[in-house]
Amino acid sequence: MESGKGKAWLYFIFGVCQWLPTNYRMNYFLDTPRKQCNLCLCNSLDTMDHLLQCPALAKEQILLKEEVNAKFKFWGIPYSSFPQKSREEELRNQWRFAARKHFPPATVSDFKLNLFSKGFYQVNRSKQFISTRQFLNSLSNLFTYRRSTPYYYLRQDLLSLLIQSFALQTQGFTDSWNYSPLFGEWTSIYSEDVPFGARLWSTTTMHEGCNAFFYQPPNTKVSIQGLLEILTESLETKTPTRFVLIVPKQEILPNSCLEIATLAPLCPLFSDPSWDAKVEATCPIHLTYCK
Repeated sequence: MESGKGKAWLYFIFGVCQWLPTNYRMNYFLDTPRKQCNLCLCNSLDTMDHLLQCPALAKEQILLKEEVNAKFKFWGIPYSSFPQKSREEELRNQWRFAARKHFPPATVSDFKLNLFSKGFYQVNRSKQFISTRQFLNSLSNLFTYRRSTPYYYLRQDLLSLLIQSFALQTQGFTDSWNYSPLFGEWTSIYSEDVPFGARLWSTTTMHEGCNAFFYQPPNTKVSIQGLLEILTESLETKTPTRFVLIVPKQEILPNSCLEIATLAPLCPLFSDPSWDAKVEATCPIHLTYCK
């Protein structure tokens, strides 16, 4: 626009009026898959709001923010350099302060409490009023099954490597206590996790069209063969689908599964200090891909 090119002004006007040719706008009267984003594979509708939040455009979003701040400083707009507290920040601070009156750090760490408040806001951000009591009640419900759920932390450097190598965006079959914030989305079989951002895994085809990561510890009670069968059914879709799994070693794998690496016994897989940072059994990493 600064160079005087008229077509750039057209895109600026379309952007202000939310008339950009997104999939949601161009395919408004077509089926839902035609309206979804083609860049991030999060199964999100390709709207103007998603354009500013799409994980595939993270670098461009950061650059846009830096350019806008630089222009504000150049134009000398008053108070542009002062940090402004957003509605999200104020509400999350309020929720964390209220939660600490009922849940001490020994019960839930500051790190986890911050993740809970972030997920709760993302779910309820479209509401005009978000109740603090609702947050506390939802947080209390998490403790009803925490004792029966394995509590673990996978090494973040390992997850970062897998996410970058395989473009993973969803952590599947996890819960509020074990999901990693490195993933944009996560699914759970517990309804108590839904208020904190989880997508409830209620159908076998839920992970179709996703690049998802699944993990089950060596002492899991989950049937790994059953999990592989369900995920294999999801690969029958025409949409791009890929799964990466860290699970106990299986003697027989479906035809669509490929064992790409094996973590030897005593491998430091966990980063939580309460664990011995050792794997009790051989845990191969399976890469399941869509043919």
